[in-house]
Amino acid sequence: MRFLFTEEAFQEALARPRLAKPVPEWRYDSLPDQAYIDIQPDGTVRTVIRYIGSGHFSGALRMYPYDRSAPTIYGDGRFIQAPAVDRYHFDADGLMDEGEALYDFIDAVQRAGIMPRDDSKLVRSLFAASRLPVLARGVRERLGV
Repeated sequence: MRFLFTEEAFQEALARPRLAKPVPEWRYDSLPDQAYIDIQPDGTVRTVIRYIGSGHFSGALRMYPYDRSAPTIYGDGRFIQAPAVDRYHFDADGLMDEGEALYDFIDAVQRAGIMPRDDSKLVRSLFAASRLPVLARGVRERLGV
């Protein structure tokens, strides 16, 4: 069975007490008609929610594996708005099995002022440099190396 949450039902669900707390001082506004729930006969539930996250990006944002060895981006407190998608799977007991937040990394760091805009010479040069490994592989294939 599949159905679409109404905005009112989604906001009501967000207001219920939860075990996990969202990032402090961030606001998550779901996009209209973009919250989905899929209930399986075995009692498992899958949800997908598209939203705009808004807040002040400060502190450390660690990438995988999320420990001190991970690549880290530091925010300077700038206010940003970034589109994202959350995906969660719950088992028949209501416990989260799997979950993730998906966002456009380049868009987020550009909005935070950490990376230059995509029309800047620096970013265009970096993106153009991505052709070099492709060209090198083509040369190696032609030479049989």
